[in-house]
Amino acid sequence: MKTPADLGPYRVRIQDVSQDIRISIVGQPKTGMLSLGHIDIRKAGNNLCDNAWEVVKSRADHGWGPLLYDVAIELLGEDGLMPDRNSVSSEAKEVWEFYLQNRPDIEAVQLDLVRRPFLTPDDPSDDCPQNTFMRWAHDELDAAGHPKEIYHFAPNEIPEHEKLYMDHWATKKYVRKDGQAPTLDALEKAGKLEDQRK
Repeated sequence: MKTPADLGPYRVRIQDVSQDIRISIVGQPKTGMLSLGHIDIRKAGNNLCDNAWEVVKSRADHGWGPLLYDVAIELLGEDGLMPDRNSVSSEAKEVWEFYLQNRPDIEAVQLDLVRRPFLTPDDPSDDCPQNTFMRWAHDELDAAGHPKEIYHFAPNEIPEHEKLYMDHWATKKYVRKDGQAPTLDALEKAGKLEDQRK
């Protein structure tokens, strides 16, 4: 995984882009050094998803994606970062799985299903669209049992469905456990952070 020490002449820029925040790794345009990658993040609407922000667009040269995600997670604090609610690439899936399974400094906070909440049915604040989960887990859900309904998901009827949901990387938001921001601090100390937000 790349760290701030690997940036060389590049730097991290944070800026407002319409209703999103863009975090990018940028070079010096005069020397022909362009971007090594960026992610665009957007706050979940309608008071959903426990105030999390979702990645709505991302692109990164090999190895730079996790640094961008770390910056976003630290920047967002308790609100946290979650995968795109509709579609996630195979490369991004690997990043999210790594956070869930191998990052003890990152907490995976469970979110509920917006269409039919079953974890906290009396608390709508954590309800969240889960189309990405449904797409990535479709085959496993069908193998566990096929309810006669359009969504192929019945955690109250099929215990394996609830387990798949609870164990899945796409059904969570990710926050720093300690509330610290070591990546942002390292970037700032090295003079590699440009926060251009208004």
